[in-house]
Amino acid sequence: MRAPIAGIKPTWRHLLTETEEFAISVKLVSSRGVMTERSGRRVLELARRLAQHPRVHALSITDNPGGNAMLSADTLGTDMLARGQEVVIHISCKDWNRNALQSHASKLASEGFDNVLALSGDFPTGGYHGQASGVFDIDSVGLLRMFSDLNAGLSLKAGGRNMERIRFFPGAVVSNFKRHEGEVMPQYFKLAQKIENGAAFIITQIGYDVRKQDELLR
Repeated sequence: MRAPIAGIKPTWRHLLTETEEFAISVKLVSSRGVMTERSGRRVLELARRLAQHPRVHALSITDNPGGNAMLSADTLGTDMLARGQEVVIHISCKDWNRNALQSHASKLASEGFDNVLALSGDFPTGGYHGQASGVFDIDSVGLLRMFSDLNAGLSLKAGGRNMERIRFFPGAVVSNFKRHEGEVMPQYFKLAQKIENGAAFIITQIGYDVRKQDELLR
């Protein structure tokens, strides 16, 4: 585990597991097209300014939000890592089957990403020359289980050996701002499954109802 060094931001894992500090993350929506386009440059400039802010502990970067095809989160994340900024990479199940998710996880771990956020994801809304199909081979609970197994050293059937352990700090999401019991209780039941399968931190849907936040904490 990386220990905080003077002048360098502490790790997201260290903040959440070893301190009482109020941790602040900023969600960034990646752009469409290549990074050199105007929209891409704007997002990159914003990310770099946030990385310089001493109170921003982590940048949380989305994975094709709203089901749209966007620039991969790790493209922006790689630049942030090089600047010493903690990054939370979103990984959703809508566009990848389980093999592709495992390959992507290995790629992220190899590139130095520690913090990952598991989501089932929004159903695709459109696509290249037609409607894209949602994959959803596994959901966010299954993805968290995969991360836990990768952290433990996933067993390979071929050759009877285990993969080298990675060190993901996995998170999950919950939508607690639901009006009716029949809407919010399934969220809490699934949240319990996410925690049982390795979620180490939780990010909530944005909302401004203090009672619902208190309910979630309880």
